[in-house]
Amino acid sequence: MIDTDPLAVFITWTIYGTHLQGDHRGWRRRRQGGQLPQPSLAKWHEDRLKYPVILLNREQRSVVDQECHSLCLHRGWRLWEVNARSNHVHTVVTAVGLSGKTVRDQLKANCTRGLRERDSRFQG
Repeated sequence: MIDTDPLAVFITWTIYGTHLQGDHRGWRRRRQGGQLPQPSLAKWHEDRLKYPVILLNREQRSVVDQECHSLCLHRGWRLWEVNARSNHVHTVVTAVGLSGKTVRDQLKANCTRGLRERDSRFQG
């Protein structure tokens, strides 16, 4: 471990379509931080969704949990915690030498693959 590596990273990602740019709860713009709600922007993004908004049920949240554990074991990462909710997922992971973005992208991809293998609604 390099002295500048964090002990762990806290990663949160939203489930498809549940928190769009312009959202009434506020949103974040890359490199610009928090943004005020913009209803017309949110509507524009909503109109362009390719699939219906997804909310995870208990079984799907269990799949996300299993896939996070499986990937971290496979990669040799330390998964401190995973908490899949209906519209977002929280994880705390130690992955030495990798950015939080890289870890997040791999976790999301693995979870999506796992959901698609088990549920036809995730095909697409």
